[in-house]
Amino acid sequence: MKIKKEIRVFFAFLFAAGLLFSVIHVNIASAAQSSNRSKSNEQLLEETKQDASEGKVINSRFGIGSEKDAITNEYGKPGPKSTSDFLDYPKRHVSFELENKRVVWIITKDPNLLKVKQSEVEKVFGEPDHVGIAAGHVYWNYKIGNYEVIFNWQNVDPDVGKLLDVTVR
Repeated sequence: MKIKKEIRVFFAFLFAAGLLFSVIHVNIASAAQSSNRSKSNEQLLEETKQDASEGKVINSRFGIGSEKDAITNEYGKPGPKSTSDFLDYPKRHVSFELENKRVVWIITKDPNLLKVKQSEVEKVFGEPDHVGIAAGHVYWNYKIGNYEVIFNWQNVDPDVGKLLDVTVR
């Protein structure tokens, strides 16, 4: 009888410990996600500007000059749109264009970043160094240090323009 009671107490302890671990794990994961969501658009754009000055985008540690093998070793097999010179990671919202197996362009479609408005970009980045228009898209180019940041907007009208992606090259 005493052994059965000890076994029941042991399993009750394991259950309680597992439940506590689950609650802690969920709370930590939620805090990390809400931390990213709670960033203001201005903060995301400031981070984008800082990362661009280093040849990176906000959702990847890899930057201009990174090697293809390093990316595939960490991120795994790229998505179906990938080629030998283009690595697409749709679940990570990032793509890499390569020359000689080194990154020359990085394209981010970070969902939080894509919510920014043109007026918010102008507030953080100022007036674009160059504006290009093609096929209903507007490209705002900014020179940031040794790199260029390109905001690709879906519509020419600044009041309804939707950000499609941000490229660093």
